[in-house]
Amino acid sequence: MFRMHLMGVLAATLVQAAAPALADQVTYSFNVSPGNCKVIAQPPNNKPVHMMGSTIAPAGLEGDGEVVILRSGTADNLNLRWAGVDFAGGVGRGIEYASSGPKHIMYLDFLQNVDVQTAYSSKVQVCNSDSARLPIAGYLTFLY
Repeated sequence: MFRMHLMGVLAATLVQAAAPALADQVTYSFNVSPGNCKVIAQPPNNKPVHMMGSTIAPAGLEGDGEVVILRSGTADNLNLRWAGVDFAGGVGRGIEYASSGPKHIMYLDFLQNVDVQTAYSSKVQVCNSDSARLPIAGYLTFLY
């Protein structure tokens, strides 16, 4: 009897240990007219974030990408570092300091018109350089 009870406790412990970790998630929508950018968010400091995005409109500009991004440093020396995969270019990585201008992080379409970039103050923005003059829409999701 004791042995069966011990086996039950052990099995319950293993099930609890194997339970999936829950992540926090925030999804931002964007709708950007040609030649413009929209500042989306600022990742938390010193916490790696899985950032994934999709362009859903217009037809022909759909695409996806994902990176792990980290905002780190001190107030006077913040930076963003990332590595991941985008729809047009494959694997990419980079680092950008908060005082620098925009820098490419990932494309969300094959034609490289929908560009997720760094923005000032270690934020993330989505830019639309579509020459057909079409607005683009989609989502960026952050998993913490």
